[in-house]
Amino acid sequence: MTLGDCQRTILERDLDHLDDSNVLLDTAAGDNSREYMADLDRLRGRRVWVVFSHINGVEAGTPKYVCLYLDTIGKQLNASSSAGAVAYLYDLTVK
Repeated sequence: MTLGDCQRTILERDLDHLDDSNVLLDTAAGDNSREYMADLDRLRGRRVWVVFSHINGVEAGTPKYVCLYLDTIGKQLNASSSAGAVAYLYDLTVK
């Protein structure tokens, strides 16, 4: 099994548990870091996938500074990316 296969297996296992009670969809954009942090703080105490799609141009740096904040409130367990999208698995129960 390759690393890519392992990442897909982890993502598929986590996606099996998705329903309206554990999915937070948001469209925070731009440089409003307070808005991002408030959204991320609501996820504390959970193991979560944070997914960014349609990232390009000015928004391309957003995942980096969001991950900097996530690193202060949890631990990154995994990451996966493809053209225009990136996903990070975080354990937000550890800090």
